[in-house]
Amino acid sequence: MRRISGWLRKARPWLPYAVAVIVPVGVAVLTWILIKPVEGKDVAGWLFPILSTFVGAFLVFRLQEGKDRKKERDQQINEVNRALLTLATQYNHLSNYERNLLSLYTSRVARLIGLSAIGLGTRFDARIETEKLMFLTYSGQAKLLGELSVEQERFDSCREVVAARCQLLLGEVHHLIEKAGINGQPRSEEILRKALGERVFGSLDSASEQVYYHVPATVKSLLEASKRLHALAEIMFPEATFIAVIPPKAQA
Repeated sequence: MRRISGWLRKARPWLPYAVAVIVPVGVAVLTWILIKPVEGKDVAGWLFPILSTFVGAFLVFRLQEGKDRKKERDQQINEVNRALLTLATQYNHLSNYERNLLSLYTSRVARLIGLSAIGLGTRFDARIETEKLMFLTYSGQAKLLGELSVEQERFDSCREVVAARCQLLLGEVHHLIEKAGINGQPRSEEILRKALGERVFGSLDSASEQVYYHVPATVKSLLEASKRLHALAEIMFPEATFIAVIPPKAQA
């Protein structure tokens, strides 16, 4: 019974064509049986046009079905490439910030003050649109889809912590340093703590730690997520070419 129901689900698009043939053919055969004078050539005259109509309709159906499948597949390939491009853009955005700014300051004090209020910009439109990748769920890749959603949240968090630190520098820290008259002087942790006060110093220390944790971690996770999506895409769509995220060190 299950096999029959499964076959019906798959064959359902063909049923109208099957009915279009079975009913007229059945009527023709029944008429031929009941009315003996009807000659075989007459039945053939009815049957052949019906069969040719069915074959033509079936071929048209199969052709359209093939076009629809190709269109759907092309759309899926485009969405995967769009997601890979977004991952590459986000990766480059954070990777450049890490290489050009974060890597310049290694000591705690240098990170607190040396890292300037240059942020990641106020606007960044490239986002991973997971709702357009729902077909991955139907292919048994719901876990990867969830990971991509998490990556978008991680990227958003990075921008937020960098922006929060910049706001703290511009809103309070720079003013207090200027007021204490320690611009351009060597700054120890003790001098900074005294100039900023415990509250502001603690806030700056925490904000800097957040930046130095979240940015490198997200750069790494974005790269790993892009590799997983790229590997899956090549398996699902072997005929297509996909965007790859290449770390700066691997570039020629």
